[in-house]
Amino acid sequence: MIKLTLKKVSKNLSPEVIAEHLEESPAFIAEICEILEKYPEADTDEIYEKLKSVRN
Repeated sequence: MIKLTLKKVSKNLSPEVIAEHLEESPAFIAEICEILEKYPEADTDEIYEKLKSVRN
């Protein structure tokens, strides 16, 4: 899901549009996008770890 979100973000799609395209929760996609804004150089593994720490 993170890889797909990254691809959609690179196409300048909003979190809401990405969530609709991926049939995923807008809140979940927004969390990924927020992490990307804070850590633009993060790869999928780093984003996953940060997402995990936010959710715990």
